[in-house]
Amino acid sequence: MKKKIMAGLLCTMALLSLSACKKEEQKTVNQTHIKTSSAVTLDNVKNICELATMKCYYHNVAESTNEKKILFVDLSSNLWIEYDGEVVIGVDAKDIEMGVSGNIVTINMPEAKILSYKVDEKSLTKSSYYSDSSKFLSNDVDAADQTKAFEAAQKKMLDKAKTNKELFTKSRERAMELIENYVLGVGELVGKNYEIVWVDKDAPATSKPSK
Repeated sequence: MKKKIMAGLLCTMALLSLSACKKEEQKTVNQTHIKTSSAVTLDNVKNICELATMKCYYHNVAESTNEKKILFVDLSSNLWIEYDGEVVIGVDAKDIEMGVSGNIVTINMPEAKILSYKVDEKSLTKSSYYSDSSKFLSNDVDAADQTKAFEAAQKKMLDKAKTNKELFTKSRERAMELIENYVLGVGELVGKNYEIVWVDKDAPATSKPSK
């Protein structure tokens, strides 16, 4: 391929730069539309998970193969598409379960997963496509070719994100950290020493007492 492609990946958290101070973190969480309450609520835990997503921005290239027949001759060509895209990774809030008994807060925390993904169509121009078509084929990329290349780009971006397990781990850990800060903040308000028990369907429950 003659065209030089620069590939890259940039991931950011939807909630950025929270202070190390618990009070400041609680203030920041409240400012992101978490309802202030004197009790730990499932709605707030779900809201935090919805906010604590990881957005991964891709700049990459995908390849598709086009088969065409001209004068009974089967010809094939490769088509590359350079694209920008976004994959959102996080914990699905609707899968979270929580129970509070005394000072024990039990949270069923599912694994992080891909919540959405898309190729940014605005990033696609004529120069985004490159074909190695032979002299028997037109170098113009038609609508069908573009659609096929677009689908290849979507699939490659999704497959690439799925293989990066570190992204899923970081996203889940970040959500747990923010939930812990929220629970601790409520505990400080009501004078309770909460203990969080994280429940994972695939692993034994683990407890983490408030500090």
